[in-house]
Amino acid sequence: MDGKSHELFAGILLDAVVAGNRRIPSVWGVAPDIDIPFLHRWYRHRISVLPKIYSEFLQTNPLLNPDADGTKDEVALCVVSHLYLDIFNGWVFPFGFFYPLYPEKTIVAGVLNDINNPKLLVKELTKLAGGTDAYSTQFYNDSKNLMAALIPDNATVKDLIAHLVTRLSWHADPNTASSIYKEAMKQISDFTGNVKYKEPRADERFTDSVCSLFETEYCRLINKVIEE
Repeated sequence: MDGKSHELFAGILLDAVVAGNRRIPSVWGVAPDIDIPFLHRWYRHRISVLPKIYSEFLQTNPLLNPDADGTKDEVALCVVSHLYLDIFNGWVFPFGFFYPLYPEKTIVAGVLNDINNPKLLVKELTKLAGGTDAYSTQFYNDSKNLMAALIPDNATVKDLIAHLVTRLSWHADPNTASSIYKEAMKQISDFTGNVKYKEPRADERFTDSVCSLFETEYCRLINKVIEE
């Protein structure tokens, strides 16, 4: 997805769980893209390399310093949100080489018209992100409404991370989703120092229902961009 969509999504999630101006900047939503152009979608698009994403993004953006209690949890949320949005335009490897996510494993392939041309999709979204016309404004407003509907009531940072990792692990392999999830959450726990990430998965029925609707409607919104 385009950078503006990643920042928008990260900002919506952070605003839902962090009070006022205490949250980290939503630009952390683009942190995994630090691997451009070398092996994009692999080098820094994995949950296991969260510590490297964190340190390298800080090195290139020193003014973002989020060195405070709980901020690594927020960084993890931003990175996971990035990986989730990336399922809409190609391959991504949040759980490593053996568990790739690609459109044919998700709802996306059945809804998005131009899924076989992800470069065109990114090009069109990037062009849209720089626009100021009414359609551009409408696209991001509609995106915001869809993204906000993903958030469970009274959610915490941990809840949102569990929610998204649950969905990603199911897309990766429904048969081994539980073990994939546990390993990913252990990696997030090690990165943040928060042992609560080792607790059981989010409500899978809620996640399936909410994410299925979001993925279908977001694809339809993207289709409008490509067709314009």
